[in-house]
Amino acid sequence: MSTKPTLTSNKKILTELELSRKKVEILETAMQDLTDELHFIHKQFQNSEKVSKDLFLEAINDIIDELSFTGKTIRALENNINTVIDSVFEGDSGHALREMVVQVITLSLNHWEMTTGSSKIELAEESHIWKVHLDKGFFRVRTFDRYLSLQNLPAKPRWRDVLRTARFVLTYSEKNSPVKEQLRQSLKKLQDLIFQNKVS
Repeated sequence: MSTKPTLTSNKKILTELELSRKKVEILETAMQDLTDELHFIHKQFQNSEKVSKDLFLEAINDIIDELSFTGKTIRALENNINTVIDSVFEGDSGHALREMVVQVITLSLNHWEMTTGSSKIELAEESHIWKVHLDKGFFRVRTFDRYLSLQNLPAKPRWRDVLRTARFVLTYSEKNSPVKEQLRQSLKKLQDLIFQNKVS
């Protein structure tokens, strides 16, 4: 039986979300600065027959610095988002998320088998998302198998890999299956739960 998130847990998640919001603002500022630098270089080429080499190199260096800063901000923001989502999985609302993770990966496998006639081993090999192990002369996908059962699902599921798997099987073949539309709807629902989950 699930329990409601504690006040401390809620405050932690809200703090993380606020930090993410601030990082988004920083990222937006960095992108605006980068755009300004590109406009500056463009105008220099338009307004001058001969652009100063030093001025051009200075502008290029500024762009490189902006790109480096933006990349670091994106990585920090991604790590922060992962922390927030991990907290959501650990809380009461994580129960619905975990069920959807299992449903999406199960439907993905069903759609794959129906449209390709291949097994989960081939799915892992073709998608390069899940590792295939050779065990006692047989190929196995232990990690993938854990996602097919709510009881065996890891405490912190690799939800990105689940989304990637669903998108992969949906685009791999143009063939339809009885579960294709259900997979699309489940994928959308999982994405909504992950990125729009609200703390009550």
